[in-house]
Amino acid sequence: MAKTKQVVGIDIGADAVKIVKLSRKGNRLTLEHLDHIPIQRDQAESPDQERIIEALRQIDSRLVSSADRVASALSIQASAVRTLSIPRAHISDLERTLKAEIEPHIPFPIEEIVVDFYTTSRADDENAEIVITAAPKENLRKHLDLLNKVGIDPEIVDIDYMAAFAAAKATCAAVNTGPAGIIIEMGATKTIALAVANGVPLIARAIPVGGDDFTHAIAAELGTNFKEAETIKKERADCEIAEQDATEDQERKIARAVGLSLAKLERELSHTVHYFSTRIKDNSLEYVVLLGGGANLKNIDKFVGRVLSAEVIKPNVSTFGADQDKAPDITACSTAYGLALRATGAGSYALDLRREEFTFTGKAAHLKKSLYLTAGLVVTTILIWIVYLLAELSRLDSQHRELQSHTRVTLIGLSGEYAEINSITELEAQLRRIRKELSELRGVNPTSALEILRHLSQEISPDMKIQVNKWELTNRSRGGKIENRLEMKGTVAQQEDVYELKDIIERLSFVEPPIKVGRIKLEGNRHTFVFTVTLREKR
Repeated sequence: MAKTKQVVGIDIGADAVKIVKLSRKGNRLTLEHLDHIPIQRDQAESPDQERIIEALRQIDSRLVSSADRVASALSIQASAVRTLSIPRAHISDLERTLKAEIEPHIPFPIEEIVVDFYTTSRADDENAEIVITAAPKENLRKHLDLLNKVGIDPEIVDIDYMAAFAAAKATCAAVNTGPAGIIIEMGATKTIALAVANGVPLIARAIPVGGDDFTHAIAAELGTNFKEAETIKKERADCEIAEQDATEDQERKIARAVGLSLAKLERELSHTVHYFSTRIKDNSLEYVVLLGGGANLKNIDKFVGRVLSAEVIKPNVSTFGADQDKAPDITACSTAYGLALRATGAGSYALDLRREEFTFTGKAAHLKKSLYLTAGLVVTTILIWIVYLLAELSRLDSQHRELQSHTRVTLIGLSGEYAEINSITELEAQLRRIRKELSELRGVNPTSALEILRHLSQEISPDMKIQVNKWELTNRSRGGKIENRLEMKGTVAQQEDVYELKDIIERLSFVEPPIKVGRIKLEGNRHTFVFTVTLREKR
């Protein structure tokens, strides 16, 4: 089963926020939702940001979700549109050199703009024609800030005239294959005119006449406020009723106001068509596609067709699976429709003022990701080594402490239990029984302790009457090395026997001379001695 993807187009106009949501399943587009949220305003002027944000907050959260691909648009009046001819050899490198190519042709500092372009099919063998649109970064930032404040971050930011082109191309067959024509999108404060030929957008112009001009004229004629005049325009204004044909005084005033606005619009349209004709040269404009909220003004289509001497084509809304009775709503939201279509990725001619941002961000993100990955691997390796070293040091220290404690306790217990042992031979026999514990002492030859006893038993005459009271092996770390020591405490009959015993032990190969001899004391009729013996590490 094909996966259904949803896209959203958001058009922030002067009088309303329009939202269109489409779903795409395979190659079929379906209208899922359409919303027209009025922006509160008291007169014919652009609303302030707070009122726009207030309207944006009314967008149903179910209509725009984080999973949707969203497109919005800047106004053509906030940008500069230019048609340039450049050598074909430069096309392949145009992404990199674009700003340098267009710098002489735009009214903004080159370092302060975002720009995008598309190539038309109108060119010769040596040159190619491109249409560029440049907008100040500040305008783009303000636009994104408005949407970001309500949690919307559009992936695409187009220009409204290209969104109107996308809507006309999708709903009017003549735009795709027909001869030269003109798309007119009538908004509240401006009218966009776009010349097209064989499905290619060629030249765009903003006309400073819109629906608000009609409303303002009606308000002036009737002496009423802007809001009431807007209602009268929608309900009673008719572009085919002349002032002299009206039968009532109020109707004559409405007709006079509409006539004044139509005269202004006619002058601007005539200038625009003349400008387009000089640029298009071989093509005469044969049809008009009328879009936007102003297109719903009664009989405006007849007026425009008569002025331009061209057939007026209405959008075929069944393209989106909608009924024809929804045509007025769809026509009013045509820019939002075009933006939703842009979000599907459809269309050969498209602009995106965030393309430069996302291209740089994508490369930077890739580099950043690579650096993070490399740094992460290095840090992880270092941490593993640190953890390993700490664990090893902890293990050695623990083993050292455990063995030292185990050996000390075992031998002290032994010496306490066998405190009455009077001969070396008997002590040797007892130590043999704990040889395993002694062999675990790190750095000590497993037989060292027993060899000391065995050697003593061979060298010492029984007449010396040595009595061993303490026999303790210890080890400790000093200067990064493990030092093994033997402490031997006992008594002898004669003081000279202490020094003889010392000489015997120092001759052992695994003993590091000299032996430290503690204070010799006379206790009763026997002499007490304490030896501290350093043992060599095993080889």
